[in-house]
Amino acid sequence: MQNTIKRLREIKQEIKDLVSEASDMLHTQGRGLTYQRANSYWIPHILIALDEDHEFCGRSMHSLEDSIAELEDLIVSEDDDEDFFDDEDFEKEDNQG
Repeated sequence: MQNTIKRLREIKQEIKDLVSEASDMLHTQGRGLTYQRANSYWIPHILIALDEDHEFCGRSMHSLEDSIAELEDLIVSEDDDEDFFDDEDFEKEDNQG
């Protein structure tokens, strides 16, 4: 699961880098209106969907970072479950069942 979380964070950063590259290209090569439209519509939609680290107003109902946090919570809860039960508890259940 740690590898999944690490890879999702890498993907998130790659998406941010690519959006930034596209934005820069539109800003330097396109007409001003083309860049303004992109910066008003699809650029914020993508960045807001990734996490809360952006310059735009608003937030996603459920971002990629929220999904990553849920996976991290699963790891913590699995660790807590392991701490809660010890091997003797499972041996008792096996003998009774």
